[in-house]
Amino acid sequence: MQSFSSCLYRVPASKNYYFRVRFREFERLAKQPQTNDHFVASLKTSDPDDALLLSRYLITHLKRIASSYPFLVVDVGVGGITHNRVPFRSWFKTQFLQLLSCSYTALRLERPGGGEISTAQLKPQQVELDPLITLLNQILHQTNLQQLTPLSVTTPQLASKNPPKRAEMRLERCVQQFYDSKFREVGMSAQQQYRTSLGFLTEVLGAGFDVRLLTHSQSQIVKSRILTLTSGRKNVGGTGGLLSVKSVNKYLTNMSTFCDWLVEQRQLLTKNPFTGTLLKMDSRTQMRRRAFDEREVSAILSYQPQHKLEAIEFRDAANWLPAIALYSGMRLNEIAGLQLRDVRNENGVWFFDLSNHRLKTENSNRYIPIHSELIRRGLLDYVGQVRLNGHTSLFPDLTCGPDRQSRDGIGSSVGKWFNRTLLSRIGIDKDLEKRRFIMVDFHCCRYTVASQFKLHGVPAYIAKQVLGHELDGDITWGVYAGNVSTKLAALQAAIEVLKYEL
Repeated sequence: MQSFSSCLYRVPASKNYYFRVRFREFERLAKQPQTNDHFVASLKTSDPDDALLLSRYLITHLKRIASSYPFLVVDVGVGGITHNRVPFRSWFKTQFLQLLSCSYTALRLERPGGGEISTAQLKPQQVELDPLITLLNQILHQTNLQQLTPLSVTTPQLASKNPPKRAEMRLERCVQQFYDSKFREVGMSAQQQYRTSLGFLTEVLGAGFDVRLLTHSQSQIVKSRILTLTSGRKNVGGTGGLLSVKSVNKYLTNMSTFCDWLVEQRQLLTKNPFTGTLLKMDSRTQMRRRAFDEREVSAILSYQPQHKLEAIEFRDAANWLPAIALYSGMRLNEIAGLQLRDVRNENGVWFFDLSNHRLKTENSNRYIPIHSELIRRGLLDYVGQVRLNGHTSLFPDLTCGPDRQSRDGIGSSVGKWFNRTLLSRIGIDKDLEKRRFIMVDFHCCRYTVASQFKLHGVPAYIAKQVLGHELDGDITWGVYAGNVSTKLAALQAAIEVLKYEL
């Protein structure tokens, strides 16, 4: 038996590849007794690349699905309600077959001839909810279980039995108070993420939920609901898939931050019920960025809009932002937010001054020397022209445009144009990259600069200073105090190693 990955096999008697994993990991996620047995099934393809993509896709989604394993199924019949335990392995096989069927579409792969899986045959029988709820409520009434609240189809929230008498204990009120406190510290993008995450928490638990009753059990219910959410982005098959592990963890992290606030600031909880709820990140199937190669860098730096209406509303920004990113490593919104006063000269060294900006981290406030190639391309002449026109922003077409209040920052329009139009026109197939679990976008300019620094042996503490990363250990790199020109000279030497074949 020849192994091509940890879960991909081919046997001599078959031309197809097989998917083979231990039940143990999935049984652990499903909270079932763990065994050392294997699950083996054909992927119905003889193509090694397709098989590898399928196996990665299946591993990622099966782990997520296993954590929501239903222990019981309920059947409603004329004789009443019956419930049966669902054998984990048969349930797992059904989930595998359903995933395998949809994975060909999701990954845009050619379906195998013959033996095509019919998802219609795999769908569980639909149960009418009205008779189910009626029968359950009759049972509750007959057994006089007063401590249980009658079920309701129209109220799926996990509302507490007795709403809190004090309004300040209501989840809705606490979330708003958290916003009032936290939003002073974070930018618009983070604010929107908190609103999305905590809005969903409120939707599941109910606006009137008493936050003092929030327990680990309820956090698990919320987590299971998050795992059913679909992404707003389209996958390579043109359809919306489930949230990625990273997105699920973003929901859970934001909810955990809120609960930390309830513990530490409001003292309404004694411990955080969302502790330990994050999903494990599998590096093999997580999207990652890459650096641009020399051909791609050359194409980006020489690119000109191919239609008179392309990037017409921000033509100057479209011309300069990619070049500045590739010759500085600055983030998209750091460049887009530059003011004319941020372009400075100290003892003959031109540099961008980010020391007074509200940026991602404290280390983002820094000085970045302007590369000689940017000066050769006419950046200083452009600065002078913008100043003559009476503007204060380096890119007034962005600060005066619709992105001024965008949650993604004022550079979002340039980012979308770069990601959707420019990359496609220089020959980068983003769908193909995505199948390889690679994300290619504007931020890859920053990865390119970091790679060049490493290639040319730039000391790590200088590279981190230029890129605005946190400095490790006890290294002190005080760019903002004393003898600025000496430190700028060292930073300038690092910047000038960025040389591309044009």
